[in-house]
Amino acid sequence: MAHEKQCPVCGKMYWGNINKLYCTDGCRKYASRHPEKVAPVANQLPKQEPMGPQLSVKGRTSSGSLLNYAGKKAIDYIAERLTKGVVDGEKNNDDQTEPLKPESLTVLKVMKMTRGGNSLIPMSNEFIPFLGKLSTPFKMLVWGMPGQGKSTFCLKLANMLSATSKLLYISAEENPDGDTFNDKVDRAVKNNLHNIIVARRLPNNKEWQDLFLINQQPNACEYRNVMYDSISVLDITPNYPNTLAKKLTYSAFSAQVNHIFISHAQKDGKSYLGPSIWGHDVDIIIRIQSGQAIIEKNRFATDVSGQIGATYQIF
Repeated sequence: MAHEKQCPVCGKMYWGNINKLYCTDGCRKYASRHPEKVAPVANQLPKQEPMGPQLSVKGRTSSGSLLNYAGKKAIDYIAERLTKGVVDGEKNNDDQTEPLKPESLTVLKVMKMTRGGNSLIPMSNEFIPFLGKLSTPFKMLVWGMPGQGKSTFCLKLANMLSATSKLLYISAEENPDGDTFNDKVDRAVKNNLHNIIVARRLPNNKEWQDLFLINQQPNACEYRNVMYDSISVLDITPNYPNTLAKKLTYSAFSAQVNHIFISHAQKDGKSYLGPSIWGHDVDIIIRIQSGQAIIEKNRFATDVSGQIGATYQIF
């Protein structure tokens, strides 16, 4: 337990446990070199029987353990912060010239400017139990072994998302004019086909602006969804939307657009192909296995829907 004591060398008042004899290492070293000049101080606490190793004059524990010594120094520091540092901290906050108000916080200002109103996405009854209540913007990673249903699942999701806004599907791995891809579209997309645009590659900067920018307004966006199939072929990272938004000076691309990334699996099929940062940066991770989608991560889960382990039958 920490007490307020007076240093027998310099006379300064300080806080420390019963084993701490001096306020600083400097005073301790002086006392070790000149013990005859150090007189006992009247207001020092009476000596008590210690419960553990004591600090000697040299500042080491009797057992010679450096770890014990460091632990005691940490306790002394924490005790001093609790008794004096908190008060000092409050005083510093009072000296701030500009008070913290909600309207002055950058994050809230950006959200108010770019999001506006309610960002909940209208969802069909077949997806609510599986995904929960999605809101814009979100990032989703869909992964699995070949032929398990990744593209079909994403096209079914595209069918729902395109009911209220346009969607760009970048099919860099599979020919969008081929019979295989079009068969998937026929099975998965029942409505809103006119709101789904399919591209063979990533657009360049000028093409992004032509597709997304409305009347050159940086906070306006006609498309609200982009699907990337697949990230290994396109060679992009989860930070791609933010990087492009800054490059184009187009905040809506990251603040008002949902980004769905499709990835291959590792050879053993136990995880997605790519760096671990994907697992931290995206909001939702869905594994596709044998025609079934399985939630592995979901920040939009509720008490009754979208929980980890929830499944959706693709075919």
